[in-house]
Amino acid sequence: MRQLVMDLAPDLSEIRRVSAELGPFMDDLALSEERRFALELVLDELLTNTITYGFRDQCGAGITVSVSSDGDRLRVQIVNDAIPFDPLTAPPPDLDSELDDRRVGGLGIYFVRRFVDAMRYRHEAGRNIIELDMKTSAADDEDHDEET
Repeated sequence: MRQLVMDLAPDLSEIRRVSAELGPFMDDLALSEERRFALELVLDELLTNTITYGFRDQCGAGITVSVSSDGDRLRVQIVNDAIPFDPLTAPPPDLDSELDDRRVGGLGIYFVRRFVDAMRYRHEAGRNIIELDMKTSAADDEDHDEET
């Protein structure tokens, strides 16, 4: 099993570091461009939301991101002590109304859900724990199941 673990400060500039450290890890796994894009988008979205909204009114120890691969599966875990937020409870975005009539926000979590095969959340010992499962190949990407 290959694993990458990163401890991050709750600062948006850390997202660049995640991308820089993730690159060689994805190279070692020989991930396709589609999988690379999906993994980076998912991490960027979840980390941006966590840092922007979760640490807004508080200081925290930070965020730990781990990405591991067992060959055909990627497992991502994001642990933080930000304000509790379960992304599985986010309402689906309105994709049918005119752009001017739509509520702002919600598309990021929608895309995360579309790119992962399973997503779990729990709040334990004062920490948010988000776990994601993804295939290392883009085959059968139409099948996704969200778990609570």
